Amino acid sequence: MVPNDRANRRQLSKAGAFIRTAGKHSIRKRKTASAPGSPPSSHTGLLRRFVFFGYERSRQPVVVGPMRRNR
Repeated sequence: MVPNDRANRRQLSKAGAFIRTAGKHSIRKRKTASAPGSPPSSHTGLLRRFVFFGYERSRQPVVVGPMRRNR
């Protein structure tokens, strides 16, 4: 791995972690639905726990969002 790639991966991972944390803090637990354009509401509180980020080495995107949960 080239040092520039390592530094790039580290910075993108830090950015993904920061965005994930900010997104988790913006989710409110309440019974009513959120207004369009505002952060989502979590009725049970599970949405806040299942927000993750991922980094793909080949194309180098960082994706932040909730993980699908099957019951």
